[in-house]
Amino acid sequence: MVPAAAFGQVEVLFVVLDERLPGVFDQKKNQVTVTTDGDPASEDLLDLAVVETVKNGGRVHAVKKERMPEEHAAVAAILRY
Repeated sequence: MVPAAAFGQVEVLFVVLDERLPGVFDQKKNQVTVTTDGDPASEDLLDLAVVETVKNGGRVHAVKKERMPEEHAAVAAILRY
């Protein structure tokens, strides 16, 4: 979801409250790597998706896990194209 958000493709983003997904996003390579919490290079990919969505004019909804469109997902989106 991070690449779509970074490239302005997300119209609406749904993110579960109090979830965390540590990792690294390399925008030049368009590559996401999930890491462990202890990795100093990592950041919260869910927070990054939120920031990029808002920065590119999208809307974000923080929801409880049981309200997610996809049962076990921490993030979901409606794309622009």
